[in-house]
Amino acid sequence: ALDGAAGLCWYADSKLQTPLFVGQFDGTAEQAQLPGKLFTQNIGAHESKAPEGVLPVSQTQQGEAQIWRREVSSRYGQYLKAQAVQPDQLMSDYFFRVSLAMQNKTLLFSLDDTLVNNALQTLNKTRPAMVDVIPTDGIVPLYINPQGVAKLLRNETLTSLPKNLEPVFYNAAQTL
Repeated sequence: ALDGAAGLCWYADSKLQTPLFVGQFDGTAEQAQLPGKLFTQNIGAHESKAPEGVLPVSQTQQGEAQIWRREVSSRYGQYLKAQAVQPDQLMSDYFFRVSLAMQNKTLLFSLDDTLVNNALQTLNKTRPAMVDVIPTDGIVPLYINPQGVAKLLRNETLTSLPKNLEPVFYNAAQTL
């Protein structure tokens, strides 16, 4: 079961549709495998070229972290089909590398595997944490980095404007 504080984080170098979810898992040792089972059963797209109808989940141990990953076809995916482990089994030209990780009691999930990897580095103290940025004398329910939000929204706007169909809007958006 999830317990305590949880967070949803967007990053400038990712996509609007791929935030990082961070939560605290409060369960017994037996229940610790439940998130991985739920991930395996519920995350994935129908891949008719895959033998089992979905691509397999890879499960790895990285230090204290247990990590589950599955490549999932999507026309909005962040990786090109050629970068997949089994590109011939994908139904789309793009895919997400959806990831779930649990380290101690911290649960991390995102469609962007890079965000999960970065969060694991933060937990392992090899990457700076938000606690180094926010004030220590109060509760901060929301933190906004204006430059990061601006970069994220600018990238999403440019991605969503078809360059050939909307050249005026595309050029205007590039100059902002």
